[in-house]
Order: sequence, then structure tokens, then C-alpha cells
Amino acid sequence: MLDSRFRGAHAPAGRAQYIAVGDNLRMRVFSGIRASGDKTLGNYSGGFRQYVATQEESTKGGGEAFFCVVDLHSITTPFEPDVLLETTLSVAAWLCATGLDPARSTVFAQSQVAAHA
Repeated sequence: MLDSRFRGAHAPAGRAQYIAVGDNLRMRVFSGIRASGDKTLGNYSGGFRQYVATQEESTKGGGEAFFCVVDLHSITTPFEPDVLLETTLSVAAWLCATGLDPARSTVFAQSQVAAHA
């Protein structure tokens, strides 16, 4: 049983689903951030900080949290491959530096999932 809905308090962190595990509902969250563009204080206050709060909320009850650097979306506009690799790694570092814990959440680059392409 899936009860899909947006989480109003953590809208920047993407879509949340509630999955049935036995008699309990557990939260599953997926969110992505584009690799291109400079990251700013606005990204921190409007996105990254909310990702950490969402990680806390979703994993405390045995749920799951997935955070993706959507680097394949960045190739829809002109780009330099070396710069895209650098910004992808930089965004992943920002995610971890602002509090996402890869031991508690899945943090990955979209291009590393062969099935996506």
C-alpha cells in the first residue's frame, strides 16, 4: 500500500511516500538537486538545510531517504564535461558538509545509475 503525498513542511526535499511494512507506515523520501550553477546561501537555507531535517524525519522510524545529484539533467543545457564532473562532486560534498549522512541516507549521482539512462 502506498500513500503518496507531498510533505508540506519539507517541500524542498522532494516527494515523500509512506510504505507499509507490516502494520507500520514508514516514510520514503527522494529528492534531487541539479549539478550545474553556483550554490548559494539560498541553496543552503532553502534546500540543503531542509534535506537534513527530512533525513532526520524519514529515517527515525525506519524509513528511507534518497538524495541525488541530478547531473544528467545538467546536460540539457550547454556544458563542459570536466566542469560538470567537478560541479557534481562539489554538490555531493555540499550535501554531506551540510549534514546529510551517507550512513543513514543514500546519496548518489544520477549518472551512476545505469538504468536511468
